[in-house]
Amino acid sequence: QKQNINKIQNIFIKDKISLITKALKLRELRVLKGFTRLSPPGLGESKMQKIISNSEDIDWLPVTVVNGEGLFIEFSNNKLQLWSKQQGLHHRVGLIKSVYDEIIKEKEFDLLSLLHPLKSESYDALYFKLRLAKRRAALWIAICDLADIWSLETVTQKLSEFADKAVNLAWCAAFNQELRKGKFPKKYDANPDNVGFFILAMGKLGAYELNYSSDIDLICFFDEEIFNPEEFQAMRRTFINATKNMYRLLNENGKDGYVFRTDLRLRPDPSVTPVCMGVDAAERYYASLGRTWERAAFIKARVCAGDFLAGSKFLKNLEPFIWRKYLDYTAIADAHD
Repeated sequence: QKQNINKIQNIFIKDKISLITKALKLRELRVLKGFTRLSPPGLGESKMQKIISNSEDIDWLPVTVVNGEGLFIEFSNNKLQLWSKQQGLHHRVGLIKSVYDEIIKEKEFDLLSLLHPLKSESYDALYFKLRLAKRRAALWIAICDLADIWSLETVTQKLSEFADKAVNLAWCAAFNQELRKGKFPKKYDANPDNVGFFILAMGKLGAYELNYSSDIDLICFFDEEIFNPEEFQAMRRTFINATKNMYRLLNENGKDGYVFRTDLRLRPDPSVTPVCMGVDAAERYYASLGRTWERAAFIKARVCAGDFLAGSKFLKNLEPFIWRKYLDYTAIADAHD
């Protein structure tokens, strides 16, 4: 049954769809012939496990009937032809094909090797090259996933490890940019991994459960005890600026896309606090005002970039908040909610 699509066309697809057909009745037969194992088959096993033994003289298979309705959409041929002739599209297809040809030769390709050459890149150069590396990594992970080479656990692990390294590169490039501005006292160690600044991976990234569409939840802190009290405000501004630039490098969606959608709002009271906080203020907040959902969120927290020693110390100090010794009725009610 052909439906009038004038109303839809006037909204947002006026010249992109030529026909919409509504099928009032669909009938689909699903025949169960066999199944595949979650883990790879062992020696002597075929990939498809038959549900009926060959020795049995049975000439039937179980079937289910699915009834429903649906829409069939026909796109405009003229628009599709114009789209297929775009120069940027052919460049993108060629780029993906060259990457595929390059990495498909080696089954055990190391994803992180895409990022190793980027350690010495400047902030501006890294902006594009990190996005290119993400596209290549996503392609390889998808190939291994669809070809049943990697398990679900391996896919999420590889995505999370790549995100860890990307965050670390973005932080180093952003901090080094602040160094070149002369914003960091020369008497301190200027190694981005030893300045007391660290990034916590939360949620799916913290648990190495990142999927293809996941954003990454990060909380940024710095250890103010490393610096002299009179230098606190200057160092705080330096770390805040570096965090904002790191966020832009990872999250900004330009013509080359983004690296990872990034969320910095899991920090204490994000509406009034800066994107990077001192650990002393954070510890006081969690001890006095920390909420049940924040307690639960820190179960998956881990240090993913920056100063791992300072980050591990902070998480150790936070253990009494995360793992309460006693539960009151309010905490139990929050857990139920």
